[in-house]
Amino acid sequence: EILALLGDRAGALPGRAFSSGERQILMDTSVLIDGRIVDIAKTGFLGGTLIAPRFVINELHQVADSSDPLRRNRGRHGLAKLNELQRDATVPFKITEDDVPTIAEVDDKLVALAVQMKATVLTNDYPLNRIAETQGVTVLNVNALSNAVRSIYLPGDTLPIRIIQEGREADQGIGYLEDGTMVVVEGGKAFMDRTINVSVTKFINKDTGRMFFATPEKR
Repeated sequence: EILALLGDRAGALPGRAFSSGERQILMDTSVLIDGRIVDIAKTGFLGGTLIAPRFVINELHQVADSSDPLRRNRGRHGLAKLNELQRDATVPFKITEDDVPTIAEVDDKLVALAVQMKATVLTNDYPLNRIAETQGVTVLNVNALSNAVRSIYLPGDTLPIRIIQEGREADQGIGYLEDGTMVVVEGGKAFMDRTINVSVTKFINKDTGRMFFATPEKR
């Protein structure tokens, strides 16, 4: 909702009109399977054309045809998201047949193609992120974006939280914000399966996301 609001204020243009000098953004398989890119693209924040290389789409089809039910469902979900991008007239999108035939691995192909096209890579795959950066390729990581827009509370702020499990340390209780951010409540164990108001004492940022520490609010 925040992204959509800011996108409107940023004056995102309707339709697929975009200039030839606009940023080209190559999508990998993982970001299509993840699916959040569809909603992100609609905000207008990406500022470029989303490009699906044919070899990425072929890999999606291979995953969708897998004998493993989990992989098959993931592949089909990715193809469904690809179709959504194709159908949405407000999202600059195209499929490219460009390839790097001398390279077999899809991730390596993608990075090499990005170098050739001077394009950006869009992913949520951390190893691909690192490989691309070592080649001087600009990377947009969906997980990094998700962490950046998660709720932020400062020490002293209060919020309601439901304690659903014990923490690692004695008397700790654990709860989660709506976006999945963990809140560790010192002295929260006594409030198991209850929603209480807590006061934030500190927060830390990790590669995997943000974590808050809090104490039960004094009555």
